[in-house]
Amino acid sequence: MLNPYYEYSAIVRRHSLKWPNNARVAVIVTVNFECWDLQPRSYGGPPIIGSDLLPPDAPDVPNFTWREYGQRVGIFRIANMLDNLGIKASVTLNALAGERYPVIIEEMKKRDWEFIAHCYKQDDLIPKFKGEEEERQYLQKVLDTFRKVVGHSSEGWLSTGERSTLSTPKILADFGLKHFSDYQNDDQPYFLNLGNNKRLLSIPYTSELNDYRCIRSGLPHTALTDIIKDEFDVLYEEGAENARLMNIGLHPHVSGRAHRIKALRPALEYMKNRKGVWFALRKDIYDWCVINLNPSPDSNMNR
Repeated sequence: MLNPYYEYSAIVRRHSLKWPNNARVAVIVTVNFECWDLQPRSYGGPPIIGSDLLPPDAPDVPNFTWREYGQRVGIFRIANMLDNLGIKASVTLNALAGERYPVIIEEMKKRDWEFIAHCYKQDDLIPKFKGEEEERQYLQKVLDTFRKVVGHSSEGWLSTGERSTLSTPKILADFGLKHFSDYQNDDQPYFLNLGNNKRLLSIPYTSELNDYRCIRSGLPHTALTDIIKDEFDVLYEEGAENARLMNIGLHPHVSGRAHRIKALRPALEYMKNRKGVWFALRKDIYDWCVINLNPSPDSNMNR
């Protein structure tokens, strides 16, 4: 079956998209601020070998503390770099991380970064829930906790591993959310028609432009620089006629390491030094699309 919330849309058949000030590319820098438990161990694809030799109830100390580095050191290194470049981040937040690390929420708020709900903790996979009602209860818990730790409701959502169900967008719309980033199928945002005059803006996330890609693929840390630059160059060229959206996914325990931040910064500087580039938050994308795309909620077409 196909996804019922949108129709196929070939980018060559769409009206030309124009960002503010005729920017060719809108760039979102996403910082995934996540957390895990030391016990029980339930990490997927741990980069530190030997975890598969441990019993399920054994603490996976190397992997837990490797990730914990991002919460103690890496997030602040990323923040300082983005401060120096004049870039604000869109933070996808595990609600539990907000409970455990309020000082980091305070630091992000100082910078006027954006917060997006991102499950309760990072090993929560939404499809594991049994039925729509159980999922609804879980999402309610996440959004309530998010509101408590951040101080306002979330306007958007990204699932752990981008793994949601067909119920997820409908439930999020019922809860009043505005945008959704699980779908990776486009270089432009588009509206999801959820029926009953409800909709969400799909703001595509991508696991391709993600620092984890280098780790999982066994690539050197400097590969991320080339990946970002090459992706940007093509989108920038195409964006002269039909504007594009580019999301870069960062993790504090990955890009927050000293050697990786040194490789990441040149890629961001490269884009900053080009004309016609809009470093945007998801709320900026949503606000612009509501005014400039604004399809009828009953229409199932992108544009």
